[in-house]
Amino acid sequence: MILNGLAVGTCSFMAAGLFEDLTRASHTHVPGYSFIAEAIWTNPAWLCIGVLSLYANDHQPIHLIIPGSILTRNILGLGLGFFSGGITQRVQRYNPDAIFTTASLKLVCLIPLVLCSLLILAIRDEDVPGTPTDRDGSIILFSRGAAIVSLAGYIAYWFFWNITHQDLFRTEAENTVPSHSSSPTTTLNRPIKPLIFTFSLFSLLLCSVILIHTLTELPSSMPTNTTFLLTIPLPLLIHHHELVVIAKASYLNKRSSALLVAEGGTLHTALVVVPFLVLLSWVVSGRPPLTLQTPLLPLVAAGLAAWVSGVVLQDGRSNYLKGVVLLVLYFSAAIAAFLLPAS
Repeated sequence: MILNGLAVGTCSFMAAGLFEDLTRASHTHVPGYSFIAEAIWTNPAWLCIGVLSLYANDHQPIHLIIPGSILTRNILGLGLGFFSGGITQRVQRYNPDAIFTTASLKLVCLIPLVLCSLLILAIRDEDVPGTPTDRDGSIILFSRGAAIVSLAGYIAYWFFWNITHQDLFRTEAENTVPSHSSSPTTTLNRPIKPLIFTFSLFSLLLCSVILIHTLTELPSSMPTNTTFLLTIPLPLLIHHHELVVIAKASYLNKRSSALLVAEGGTLHTALVVVPFLVLLSWVVSGRPPLTLQTPLLPLVAAGLAAWVSGVVLQDGRSNYLKGVVLLVLYFSAAIAAFLLPAS
């Protein structure tokens, strides 16, 4: 699992960077290109894992995508960024409007997951009339409706980010709009890039297939806590390149770019990837329907993490003490997930 997770993260990182370089070099302006590209290429690994999990009828990895992304990117990533930035400067300043806007939206994205869990608790009570099929139908209906609303929210977010309030997200120090990908610009020759891009996509798909097969075999081969594996180690392996980018950018005093990498990726995951998978399970017949049901502990941990990260980002300043606080929160959540029963 460790090698597969690292391979998936590496191939995803390469594919996103090469795709961005190819589109930048082509100088083409396709209508809706940015809308589609930002939705896909911020999370190609999770998109592959989610689609393959649907095919394997294993929904648990999908249910834990958002909690794992928040804990890894927004708590561990920001913690490493604040700590590494605090090594070079006592206090670092960043664009508070852009960062706090995305942090607030991230907290709002968790509301459908919370409402789905509360709805499950309410309608599955023995005193509630109706058959189990009717109750499950209500949960499925809510999940699909929330997925449609989330995708509509992403459209509004994209227009706000790229059209109506583009200047809000320009950093004063860097004077540029950070790209949707955290990948660096490559220096390969143009004829070689399409070949490597195709190879990276094929490798990403192959490694994702092997990873899903490994995850489905884990419960039968060893008594392990799959919730812990899918919430802590797996996102850490997939996003390890982003963590390095965040820490390095913070160390070089590029705080706003580092924070947008952490916040933007999670926001795309919550608004696009998971809702798309819910609707995809609706379209594809013959498969169990996917809902927004999320295990209680990861959901609570993700909610607290999103709230704490928003509070930490509110004043527009960072220091190493804030980084230590976020790292303590991450490891506390990791220990709690590790101590969950294997069942």
